[in-house]
Amino acid sequence: MSVGANIALLSTVVALAVVFLIITAVTVYKRGEIQPLKIRSSKLLLVSVLANLSIVLMIYVIQMAQELCINTTDNFDTIKDHCKFYSLELVGLLFGMLIISTAEPLAFVSQVLRAIRLRRIIDAQQSYFNEQTRPTELIARFQEKNLMKIQAVVVGIATIAYIVAAIVLYFANQLYMLPSYDSSSYSFYSTSVDAATIEHNFSVGAQIGLAYFCFALLIEVVVFLWTFRQIKEVKEFNFTPEMVYLCTVWVVSTNVYLFLVIQGSYSSWFSITQCQRLITYGLIVRSFLTCYVTCWPSIKQSYQEGA
Repeated sequence: MSVGANIALLSTVVALAVVFLIITAVTVYKRGEIQPLKIRSSKLLLVSVLANLSIVLMIYVIQMAQELCINTTDNFDTIKDHCKFYSLELVGLLFGMLIISTAEPLAFVSQVLRAIRLRRIIDAQQSYFNEQTRPTELIARFQEKNLMKIQAVVVGIATIAYIVAAIVLYFANQLYMLPSYDSSSYSFYSTSVDAATIEHNFSVGAQIGLAYFCFALLIEVVVFLWTFRQIKEVKEFNFTPEMVYLCTVWVVSTNVYLFLVIQGSYSSWFSITQCQRLITYGLIVRSFLTCYVTCWPSIKQSYQEGA
């Protein structure tokens, strides 16, 4: 597919996804105090939706920079020398880091915290029925605002650490060592003008990036399994099937594009350009499906019950 054709297709897909995610976010915000959205931690759900929206927008900028700055040349040269959209590529570089360090953790952890909070709500109810005493401390500890504060602090620290590492590696001329969704950071941000060195850096950086993504997926699967263990006895609110759908969407979609990228690159099924496009579309599809399976069943139910 030509650069122009892919830009047109990508822009259309992103526009549709952004409209859907904005509608979802607004609906969750407006109906957040209505069951069953309220019991499902609507504020954390909204954080996840907004994080997925930011992923779609940031990966769009990254891919546009790839199309306009990378896919229009066959030379291993510095972007600054041939790209008219160099500032766009710099923004894409930052966004490639922010997806990993900020947006993805917010999208994923928010869903896990929802499950943990629901389990603690059930525990609090059971404690009240057994002891006839309101478990005030337990309820306060797992209020949404407290969980969101903890989440913000942890993700904020991770983001700062990641950016600091990027700055250090940049001045050490080793930015390719840092995993990123912007694959151009593996080669084009180098003070070296030697084509062989730049190509070597890209190869090493791509391998490190793929290793990171596979390891991150493994951690996510382990966390999902732990989450299922926490909520397996929760029969109320039909929450377990929702988490099953979420896990299936998240893990399968991530596995699919990782498999295509890894197998496709080593078996020469796809070019580097096509691999980057697969990751971009894979992230957009995952964000769309994640928000659909976690939000819209509850939204529909809130309308059906006439709340």
